[in-house]
Amino acid sequence: MRKALSLLLSLLVLSVLFFALAPLSSAQTDKGFAQITDFTGTLTDDEINGFEEQLLSLKEEYSYDAAIAVINNDTVDEYGITSLETFADDLYDNGGYGVGPTNDGILVLVRIGSPYSNHFHLCTTGHLIAVCTEQDIDDMYYEVKPYLTEEDVPGAVRAIINAERAFFDKAKERTDENGEPTEEFNYYGYEGKPEFNPVMKALLSILGGLGIGGVSTMSMKSKLKSVSSKSQATDYVVPGSFELRNSRDMFLYANVTRTPRPQDDSRGHSGGGGAGFHISSSGVSHGGGTR
Repeated sequence: MRKALSLLLSLLVLSVLFFALAPLSSAQTDKGFAQITDFTGTLTDDEINGFEEQLLSLKEEYSYDAAIAVINNDTVDEYGITSLETFADDLYDNGGYGVGPTNDGILVLVRIGSPYSNHFHLCTTGHLIAVCTEQDIDDMYYEVKPYLTEEDVPGAVRAIINAERAFFDKAKERTDENGEPTEEFNYYGYEGKPEFNPVMKALLSILGGLGIGGVSTMSMKSKLKSVSSKSQATDYVVPGSFELRNSRDMFLYANVTRTPRPQDDSRGHSGGGGAGFHISSSGVSHGGGTR
């Protein structure tokens, strides 16, 4: 009787899980999330399938993963999103995206709805971190922005796909025949996923410095055992050896603090690659930026 009840309870739990996860089936693949994830429920199945084919075609053509995620204010409230960067990083890390050993690819996250600011994020991963510039992020953002302000989700997705293709073309020009970033776009010295957390590197460096310093101090201290310490400075002065004949105050220098005037650089940036390099909560290297 107990075995029968246990089996019945197990079947009931599996049934509940099946129906609970069923709505996500259109937004997920066997590997993780699909190339496009519409958290707003705005896109039709036909639109999603068409966009999926285009993104998979980009992935096959350039050997870089291309993904898109669309959210709105309801999604922000439901998931407690406080940072587009963090949410995009987590989507990429947990969604099974990426090509090759360094998971090369990008994910563009857009938020639909007012206020129309802080609603675009480009997440780069792998070799694309070092070849992505601030200007690339601006170019993609201004390509998509009109559709975001009009809350045109299909139009925004089409614009993103075109912008991703344009960025991939630039990225290929900035890499060598092995897909490695050229020196011009690799001033961060990026070499893929770090071997271990940089915080651990800092701790090891500090401990190493303390260890070396401690050994040196103990070595010098051991040579001074025969010297007795004096309690006052006057004990070291030879009587009659110091005589103050004259004294005066002299102005030596002045400290001047200058504060630079803030500059307006909201429209565009240029320069080398490695824009927005950081480590996600999963310990994965990412780049990109929010607009």
